[in-house]
Amino acid sequence: MCSSNHHPATTAFDVIIIGGGAAGLAAARALQGRYNVAVIEARPRLGGRISPTKWHRGVAIDMGAQYIHGVCPANPMVDLVNRGKLNLEEYPGSDEEYITALRAYSSQGRLYSAEELDSAYKRMQNLMEKVEKVCRELDDDVSLEEGVRLAGVDLSAEDELVRYLWWYLVHTWMGVSSDAQLRANEFDGSDETGRCDGPDGKVVEGMYALVEELEKECPNAHFMLSTPVVSVEQDGDGDASVKVTTRDGAEYFARACICTVPLGVLQQGRLRFVPELPSAQRESIGRLGTGTSEKVFLGWDKVDPIPDDKEGIAVIGPDGQNWLFEVLSGNAVTAQVVDISGAEAIDGAVQALRIAIPDLPAPDQTGITFFCSGLYSMGAYSHYRPGATEKDVEAAAQRHGLVWFAGEHCDPEYQGAVHAALLTGAKAAEDVEEFVGFVSFGNMAEGGEEPTTSKAYKFRFLPEAIPKCFGDRQLQADFKKWGLDQDMVILRFLYDSPADTESERQFMVQEFFKSTEAQRILPHACGGLSGIGPGTKVEMEQLTVQHTDMSIFHVLTEKRIVNAATGRIQGRFEEDWEGIPLYDTLREALVCEESELYETFSETIRQELLFKVFMHVVIGGASNQYEEVVTPYIEHTKKIFKGLGRSPSLQIVFLCSMSPPMSSVSVYFLRHGEATHNVASRTRPANVSREDIFTDPCYEDAALTEFGRQQAREAEAPEGVRSAKKVRLICSTLRRTIETAAIVSEQWRDLLAGRSVIVTDWAREQCGLHTCDTRPCLSRVEANAREFFGPDIGIEMKGDGHEEDVMTSAHPRETRQEVDQRVRNLVALIREDLDENQWGDDVVYVIVSHASFLRHFFSLLDLYDIELRRMRNCEWRSERLSLAVPRESPSGMMTCPIIDGCEVVDRTHLKVHRADVCTPVSGITVALHPADRDEADLREWVDRWTKGVLRTLSMAPCR
Repeated sequence: MCSSNHHPATTAFDVIIIGGGAAGLAAARALQGRYNVAVIEARPRLGGRISPTKWHRGVAIDMGAQYIHGVCPANPMVDLVNRGKLNLEEYPGSDEEYITALRAYSSQGRLYSAEELDSAYKRMQNLMEKVEKVCRELDDDVSLEEGVRLAGVDLSAEDELVRYLWWYLVHTWMGVSSDAQLRANEFDGSDETGRCDGPDGKVVEGMYALVEELEKECPNAHFMLSTPVVSVEQDGDGDASVKVTTRDGAEYFARACICTVPLGVLQQGRLRFVPELPSAQRESIGRLGTGTSEKVFLGWDKVDPIPDDKEGIAVIGPDGQNWLFEVLSGNAVTAQVVDISGAEAIDGAVQALRIAIPDLPAPDQTGITFFCSGLYSMGAYSHYRPGATEKDVEAAAQRHGLVWFAGEHCDPEYQGAVHAALLTGAKAAEDVEEFVGFVSFGNMAEGGEEPTTSKAYKFRFLPEAIPKCFGDRQLQADFKKWGLDQDMVILRFLYDSPADTESERQFMVQEFFKSTEAQRILPHACGGLSGIGPGTKVEMEQLTVQHTDMSIFHVLTEKRIVNAATGRIQGRFEEDWEGIPLYDTLREALVCEESELYETFSETIRQELLFKVFMHVVIGGASNQYEEVVTPYIEHTKKIFKGLGRSPSLQIVFLCSMSPPMSSVSVYFLRHGEATHNVASRTRPANVSREDIFTDPCYEDAALTEFGRQQAREAEAPEGVRSAKKVRLICSTLRRTIETAAIVSEQWRDLLAGRSVIVTDWAREQCGLHTCDTRPCLSRVEANAREFFGPDIGIEMKGDGHEEDVMTSAHPRETRQEVDQRVRNLVALIREDLDENQWGDDVVYVIVSHASFLRHFFSLLDLYDIELRRMRNCEWRSERLSLAVPRESPSGMMTCPIIDGCEVVDRTHLKVHRADVCTPVSGITVALHPADRDEADLREWVDRWTKGVLRTLSMAPCR
């Protein structure tokens, strides 16, 4: 698959296709082999709203487009399946057969019988026929909501099961939340809209296999990923060309352009056309509707809690939110939701499913799409709003000079379906070829040859050339807090001859990595960079130094990301973006390309060295304890920038910011046994709330019950613990975990590393006013531990060391961010313990802790779309935890913290590929200064040189 941001040497093409979804790929395939074609895609992948298929326990999970609507020879998706020799599973049943076979539950949790479902479906069909008869005579600007009223149908008076079926057959199919969003005279029950003849079908290998097959069929196309287009300009028809400008300022030219961006993106005006689209075309685009649906996935790793004898589970939510779960297997379901997203949708799905399955455990894996908020989709799929007609679809697809349009929104017959995108893409390519009458640009590309130079460069490592700013105590303290204290090194090298042209600069950087000096130093300081050779391509992205003061960040207050009076950063609901946690709107503005806040900083500013420094400081390292105010970020950015620019050794040539070699350790997690508050909560009378139990003083620092002790005795350790050479045991400061740890470890007490146990506040439960989570003073905790473990086992008290329980008394409830920071502290503790004691590969770690804390711990692991479920009492779980353990530096090398090198699109954007092994490390920033200039000449040269020579490198395999 095309997975790298490959920019071809040429800027001139026959056809430029904007968008690498189904329509764009179909157009590229139709032009394949005869014309020079570029496909420019904003996302870092192809496929558009066909998301990459994920696999859960052997089942394909398609979070984007999922079905082939109409398996028949006329459907181009079927032809594509056959060409790719893929497997197709058909679903020949009717809607009636599907609905009457559902496992459906009322809002009170009652399971409907098949007879009740059949009766409700027949009632629904009668209502639909009545509504359709009236609606087909209405004008285009009348909504379905009004049509229902004119038909004399009062859905609110119908049984809730009938209302549910209306929601399923009308709203979910069109991806809307109300009848007011749909056009009345388009209503025909809606279940036939967008279908080809024939039953529905699914690709067994996953829908994304179709994307991969299309890409495979376009071997000569130039794919440019992570390259959003901002404008399309043309002078006129005939022999004129189209200029396409991307967000990084690059310009590409073609004889014709096919625009396949989604309807929602066009409606938001995110793509500028010069000349502007005709007003009639813009109005037609605006009248069409875009669905607001998302998809939720829930999966279980070790259990099969979902009854899989039915294809679907229908739940009528007591809050008015309806749910239809597609049962993929006994351990995986998906559901379509409208007008809700993120954690709210995931939590809602779990709670709804528990109406059907009361004892449903929390899912191990969850996923949610972001089509509606995503800047590159701005909605799900298109439909007719009141006032829109087929003529609007035709007008939206109308050619504009040398620009053609394609996509699912451009087909009035199959609107909203993937096959509409394929058909319109191929049709646009055919129209382009017929209209333009190509004389292919062919090999008219410029700059296609590798840079050549006769210069030879010599490099010399400077072991002591460290900017003074990194000796600042406050900077060092904050870097440690932000996770930037142990994972980065700064290196400087001299080179002996200026590189004045772009070709010379490219050649010089290539030569640097091949040099003896680099090969001597980099493998020790920057793990993963050894062995760079002919199989590796080095690409440079230019950074500029036009801005040298902090005024470029004033926009943060203008956009209300930062409070102008207090400097406080505006918070937000926490989520991950490409592996980077978004705790606040500042991080969102810096890295989340699909957020409107991303436009706070222009592309010009984003190419500034000053901005890069600021972004890396804010993002921080793996254990970042982020700030609530912006001031520390601004101040340290200023220090670093000044330190780099005013270094007394202007001969600096190489500034390296990368993660050291990654080590890993096996960690086994165990939740404590049953405690007294667990029993009280489970058996409480109806008039006693769970909160009453948890705040009852008698449950302070709750102890194990006798059954909890029995659980601990029977909780046999996993084979990985029993067969280990050493076991490092860590437990929280609460009594129930200490006692559990003491009982469980009796089976392998002789394996305890150092004959001691670590007891730490960093592993305790999420703190608050709940007395069961309140610990005594630390001296009492230590005494408890010695009592449970006996005199032969040492007790190591680790953590912040507050004698009193300040985490409980300071505030009513720890925030998610505060617990996450304790997780990071615990990871750092493991890393330091490994480094200090040199346990090596002989040790495994066992952490005995609590349900909520362990869920926080798991959620911070480097996993995609995963929120691990709540663990049962004395349940084991194991993970291979990656830890950054710096290797020993060669003699004379100085290491110090510096900015993290992760990029916004790909956290490990620098990847060294060799022998089919990809070693991810962080980014490199290079500052190049010659060693043979006198001081006056050097100042002039640096002023000119820094405008183009400070660059970020990324590596990818040569193609």
